[in-house]
Amino acid sequence: AQVYTCCHFAPWRAGSLEKSSLRDLWNSAPMLAARAMSLAGALPCHDRCTLLDEEERDARPSPGDGIEIGYDRLRRLKLLFGELCNIDCVMCDQDHSSRRQLPLALIRERIDWSGIEEIEFQGGEPLAMNESRKAYAWLTGEMGKKVNFLTNGLVMTREWAGRISRGSSWVYFSVNGARPETHERVCRGARWARVARSLGYLADARATDGSGIALVGHFTIVPQNIMEAPDFPGFAAGLGFARVEYGFEISTVPAWIRRHPGEVSGLRRRFASVLASPPLPVATYRLRRLGLVD
Repeated sequence: AQVYTCCHFAPWRAGSLEKSSLRDLWNSAPMLAARAMSLAGALPCHDRCTLLDEEERDARPSPGDGIEIGYDRLRRLKLLFGELCNIDCVMCDQDHSSRRQLPLALIRERIDWSGIEEIEFQGGEPLAMNESRKAYAWLTGEMGKKVNFLTNGLVMTREWAGRISRGSSWVYFSVNGARPETHERVCRGARWARVARSLGYLADARATDGSGIALVGHFTIVPQNIMEAPDFPGFAAGLGFARVEYGFEISTVPAWIRRHPGEVSGLRRRFASVLASPPLPVATYRLRRLGLVD
């Protein structure tokens, strides 16, 4: 159970929960070194980051803050429970057959949750992992926390939709096409009817509970779906999403864009038309990184 400063793909390891509590790791030597480099603008991943938007990436501490920070300042935590998943998306290089999972017992014993306000589960598919489901029930129930996550929407039951409506501030649905057949081609093994059913379960639960949970449509751009990317906001609006966000497959999409200048010009025109009067809010940070919008 490694602890990272941000992204586990380009990791800056702070240590392991098997050996230390998160409180002890918070001001460990690796964390202090990472903060010092961040303040100097010297982190090697800074300019290549695709996880943070500009404001998050370029945030700076208040004047007078040093590199040693009180644990009570920790507000946001992401938990990667494992790589187990029930589908095989073309852009994902995780080992979806892996049965390794972050144990609930470990995060109960080694993490002081008192000041943490924003919790995000990652996978794999969080709803397909037993430890993830148990941790969700414990954190949202006994601990009274809100837990957010991204899902492929294939294994959500009506019972779990009710839990999620009450226990989450937002849920990202990974929808990787503006047509059902494209989504199923990118998310190999997916069935669009099940995704639509899960969205219906959550919409019903939200109406019953009167909860404010936001459903977010997340579209990961890959060469197989890039020509549908401008159509996604309209498709997502018809599904009841509150907003749209984009990601992209970093090893293939920038290269595709360099090789297809004519198609990129068309995509830019189509995005400009959609964003002139978007059917719902659209996060454009990663689209700007790709040069698809200004």
